Amino acid sequence: MKPPATRMKDINPSLIRRLFDLAQGIEGIISLGIGEPDFDTPEHIKNAAKQALDDNFTHYTPVPGTLELRVAIADYLNEAYGLDYKPESEIVLTCGATEALHDIMLAYVKGDEVLVPDPGFLGYPEYVRMAEGKPVWYPCPEKNGFQPDLDTLNELVTKKTVMIIINSPCNPTGAVFERKTLEGIAEIAIDNDLLIVTDEVYEKFIYEGKHIPIASLGVADRTILVNGFSKTFSMTGWRLGYICGDAEVINAVNIAHMFTTVTTPSFAQKAALTALKGPKESIKEMKDEYRWRRDFFVKELNTIENISCIIPNGTFYAFPNISAFGKTSVEFSEYLIEKAKVVTVPGNAFGSNIGEGHVRMSYACTRENLKEALSRIKDVLSI
Repeated sequence: MKPPATRMKDINPSLIRRLFDLAQGIEGIISLGIGEPDFDTPEHIKNAAKQALDDNFTHYTPVPGTLELRVAIADYLNEAYGLDYKPESEIVLTCGATEALHDIMLAYVKGDEVLVPDPGFLGYPEYVRMAEGKPVWYPCPEKNGFQPDLDTLNELVTKKTVMIIINSPCNPTGAVFERKTLEGIAEIAIDNDLLIVTDEVYEKFIYEGKHIPIASLGVADRTILVNGFSKTFSMTGWRLGYICGDAEVINAVNIAHMFTTVTTPSFAQKAALTALKGPKESIKEMKDEYRWRRDFFVKELNTIENISCIIPNGTFYAFPNISAFGKTSVEFSEYLIEKAKVVTVPGNAFGSNIGEGHVRMSYACTRENLKEALSRIKDVLSI
């Protein structure tokens, strides 16, 4: 039998999935590893999907998605940030932000280099590799509050570099890139004629300050904006994301999308339309609750000897430094599963240099579980 294509040999299996598999069957396990809101999809959004099913809105839609949903996305981005996207030609709906990123790499990368953040979402380098490109990590050091080191980022650009991926608010660190950081990235992109892929799925979970889309800083023509409904509206299982960009970019990406999934689920698009146009109280409720959990959780983490944790300005993740324990990130996470029955994600899953020596902990779980997890962690680390 023919072996898999050589490109697959370079793809790293998810460390998150490995740790979850290790935790399976352990009674009383508490997961701080999950990367999704622990709130249910709001009722009015679910009801819109039910109505769509009752109305037999279950057939293919146009490949880039229904025009009414693309119009609603364009209106939202214009009202919120002053961004001007043409719904007919500059927006495409995808099956989640993950498909969006995959399609972008297929459309623009082959034998090229792509700058990806360290620490950064574990999927970025794998999407690049699957498109037969080379991921090049740029550092976002803890001493900088996990903001990118712009001098090093600039030095990493070569003739083979085609794009920079940014993620603000950032998974796994919770860092929110400052305006001066974004302006520096924009300048590097202009000077080197690079595309900017900006992953903004956590835009609504910022606790201090406001979200600044890099496209609003004079680089809209070279920016590919990725967002979705999973985090903002607790719709992870609905698999609905979107890409916004220049018409030429969207045309190329839409071809990849067409031969990847054809289109997104029709009834989910109706639900997303209602999400954008309907009540937004659920977003504030989630944000207020996550702010309370963040403040409590990080304060308690910092009372544990040999753990230090920068307070995250966004997302629902903390990224504590555990290097003082003398264990690798994987060893530390495995130890907490075995001894404390608590799941965390090794930091090196998000970058082997700066990510190592940290673990990602999600506070997207109940206050009760959060308190119990902290109690267990303190007990086993004080031995």
